[in-house]
This record gives sequence, structure tokens and C-alpha cells, in this order.
Amino acid sequence: MAVEYNVVIDQGADWFLNVTYENPNGTPVNLTNYTARLQVRSTPQSPTAVLTLATGGQGIVITGATGLVSMRATNVQTGDIDEGAYVYDLEITDPVTSTITRLIQGQAIVSAQVTR
Repeated sequence: MAVEYNVVIDQGADWFLNVTYENPNGTPVNLTNYTARLQVRSTPQSPTAVLTLATGGQGIVITGATGLVSMRATNVQTGDIDEGAYVYDLEITDPVTSTITRLIQGQAIVSAQVTR
């Protein structure tokens, strides 16, 4: 079951989020060779994502043995999102079993940029 975690994205600024995936005993899950995707949409049913990040040079880096998933959206990417309330989730894929696990999900509030 995914952890509910609400975030704020500042429009026109670089945005960072780090998540560590841990076992119930607090040790990190080894994510070596896993892939990940994050999408932000107006609603879960919206056909278009306003932001997509992924491994493979698209804004998500996984540090395998530590269980760390690091996400970064550039100021250009966040500048293209209208202010308002959105939903998002982050999913990882096991390279051996192709099992998809949703790590986090929640609301993403995009705050309007004033300085341009």
C-alpha cells in the first residue's frame, strides 16, 4: 500500500523529492536495476500528465542498495504547469518479476510563480 504524501511544487523553480524505500524493520530495500516513473495529473482519470519523470535520464535516479529514489523536475518543467491542485504517484518496477509497486501518492499543489 502506497504512503500518502502531499507535496508543493513551486511553479518556475527546480523541484526535488527524495524517498527511501524501507523494509518493515527499517532497513533499505535494495532497488538495484529497478526503474521508476512519477506522473502528475489534474485528476487520476485525466488523459494527460502535466509532469512525467522517469529513470533513464528523465528526472529520477535510483541509488540501488540504499533504497533511495531521487526525483527532480527542472524549473522549465515546473514553469509549464498551471497553478492549482493535482494528484501524483510514484511507481517502481522490479527488474526480475516486472512487479509494479506504488511507493507514494498524494496531492501536488502547484504554487504560482510571481517573479519572472
